[in-house]
Amino acid sequence: HFPGHGDTDSDSHKTLPTISHSKERIDSLELYPFKQLFNEGLASIMVAHLFVPSLDTTKNRATTLSPYVVNDLLKNQLEFKGLVFTDALNMKGVANYNAPGIVDVKALLAGNDVLLFAEDVAKGIEQIKLAVKNNQITQDEIDLRCKKILKAKYWCGLNNKQFIDPKHLVADLNSEASNLINTKLMEASVTLLKNDNAITPLIKNELEKVVIVSVGDKNATVFNETINKTIKADFLSVDHDATEAERNALLAQLNDYSTVILQLNKTGYKPDRNFNCSQGSFDLISKICSSKKTISVLYSNPYILNKLTYIEKSQAIIEMYEYSVFSQKAAAMAILGNITINGKLPVSTNLYKAGSGLNIELKNKPTQTTSYINQVKLLQIDSIAKAGIKDGAYPGCQIVAMKDGTIIYQKCFGKLTYDEKAEKVNEFTVYDLASLTKILSTTISLMKLSETKQFDYNQNLGYYFPELQGTNKFDLNYKDVLTHQAGFPAFLPFYLKTMDKKFNYLTGYYSSTKSDEYSVQVAKDMYTTKAVTDSIYSQIANCKLELPKKYIYSDVGYYYSKKLVEQKSGKSLNDYVKHTFYEPLKIGLTYLPLTKYPLNQIAPTENDTRFRKQLIRGYVHDPGAALIGGVAGHAGLFGNAKDVAIVMELLLNNGKYEGEQILDSAIVREYTRSHFIDNRRGLGFDKPEFDDKKDSPVIKECSLESFGHSGFTGTLAWADPKNNLIFVFLSNRVYPNADENKLAKQGIRSKIHKVLYDAVTPLIQ
Repeated sequence: HFPGHGDTDSDSHKTLPTISHSKERIDSLELYPFKQLFNEGLASIMVAHLFVPSLDTTKNRATTLSPYVVNDLLKNQLEFKGLVFTDALNMKGVANYNAPGIVDVKALLAGNDVLLFAEDVAKGIEQIKLAVKNNQITQDEIDLRCKKILKAKYWCGLNNKQFIDPKHLVADLNSEASNLINTKLMEASVTLLKNDNAITPLIKNELEKVVIVSVGDKNATVFNETINKTIKADFLSVDHDATEAERNALLAQLNDYSTVILQLNKTGYKPDRNFNCSQGSFDLISKICSSKKTISVLYSNPYILNKLTYIEKSQAIIEMYEYSVFSQKAAAMAILGNITINGKLPVSTNLYKAGSGLNIELKNKPTQTTSYINQVKLLQIDSIAKAGIKDGAYPGCQIVAMKDGTIIYQKCFGKLTYDEKAEKVNEFTVYDLASLTKILSTTISLMKLSETKQFDYNQNLGYYFPELQGTNKFDLNYKDVLTHQAGFPAFLPFYLKTMDKKFNYLTGYYSSTKSDEYSVQVAKDMYTTKAVTDSIYSQIANCKLELPKKYIYSDVGYYYSKKLVEQKSGKSLNDYVKHTFYEPLKIGLTYLPLTKYPLNQIAPTENDTRFRKQLIRGYVHDPGAALIGGVAGHAGLFGNAKDVAIVMELLLNNGKYEGEQILDSAIVREYTRSHFIDNRRGLGFDKPEFDDKKDSPVIKECSLESFGHSGFTGTLAWADPKNNLIFVFLSNRVYPNADENKLAKQGIRSKIHKVLYDAVTPLIQ
């Protein structure tokens, strides 16, 4: 807006603003940035609709129509050679004082090259021809202006006809490179002005009820979505023009919450317009900050702090400067502790001086810097996941991917069942993790016991279980047990010992009510005796073994691992992993999920028509694990994909998480590596197949350093230290029955895994 539109109190769309400054002031201040830009080769400029008496005293003549401003000042004195555009000629700043057609001629005579938004093009052409005829302007001068425009078009390549393919147009226009710059800018601008009791970052606490309150925007946005991926927070909102009754109703609802994350949204920049906020909004914010533990996030001009009377009563104040998708996500990431905070306030307010701003360093810094993720490529995952649901491979799923310590993909698809009325899968849906239990519970427990010298995988099974003396299990090496080459059979159907050939329950095994005798819960309204657990261990001790050193994947050895952890720790396996790992990691993985989660949050698994004769929901799917009470070494763990990813991140970082060394790094490396030349397995962990002639559990893009596991219910967790990539897929593919594994047959998890590697290829190479 040449020669400078900043210092006005009116809008040239509606009237003609006046700039009353002296010529000397305009030359030294307003024109300074233009001069600098001209020296750098600026190619075009737009002249504003302003009345500047020190440059042209002609009454009601806008600078756009002034030859003193355009020809004399801009072209001659400042020697600008580029294209000169008018501001829109239909705006009231010029349209109020000049008729259509006439205004076009005046703009041309003033020296403009491009007449923008003429109200009547036909009249404009007619009046310009008349001006040529009357010798007000020559045809040569008009031709010269046209040649300037044509040169610019040639410079832009517009002489070559181009066809725009509208496919992926939005993504092409909003490139990932641009998104990355915006993301970095917003993250760097986060300014933490106050942080009493280190409330930020906000740590997930199941006892604390959190609510997000939006003042100014009634719609839940990316801020809410980002927060809710880590912390379950309800959402309340009012517009700036809300009634007093609506604001009071919101205040009353806050009684149910211990922490409020307050957002001030959709504000304006001008103090004289109250920043486009109502006094009611300011009063509501004051009441919230005065009465609740509050984290206040201000997407606004920082001078709004002068209007917020009791904002200083907030436990934390975060200034974000503007309201956008990028600023919302940055604010949420800051509150969750996922980014470094080091922004500084650029101006002084009543409460804070320029330069104010607290620093918070990211404890768990990624080992690499994420520089580019192909978000368009990641959208292919959506299609693959939805296709699996459509084909009946699973009713719903959760997918989480992490790169360099940051979540790059987290989405949920489908529902808990195929019923149209079923609840949708969300980030908090809890799945039966099946054999992921082996690595997420039992193996990490053995790793901890190795660290404390209570377990040595080079010992034989009989060393830890003397009662195996006289059996073929006594001399089995524990390393062979953990790598599935001890000779244990693939599966022992323990439940068949409790049923006849027609699958009727034998007398004395089960009861529909709990009692001292029937104290072990197998499923809903189904209890068995502790003697069944003893019987299971007896069956294992006396079972036949396959050829030693022959790789046969088996759950059987993990019954002993559960027993070992409990003997050495003096706690149940459930309590041991909870206190040793899940509580320090602040995650909700658990055995016996009905003791922790409501039923509607847990995805059902199989409709078990043979053994338990009911739909299994909230109880472990694996029948052997069910018979010993739902807490087993090989199955029984429940959780969501984000929590699984956090354990994988712990392992990927060699036992360190958020600055705390939870597992010894050397032991993590030892357990997650392959130990034999003809058996890919790590100690408890699955690994990629290094023999090209054999099938691999994962795609070829996974490095040989990678590790993880899959589960029968339709789960997978995989970490690749070389490429710093984690992939978690959870589903209940066994619903309503496990007869056909379409998930595996269609290679859905592998397809998604491949997309992830393709999307981050620029980082890996």
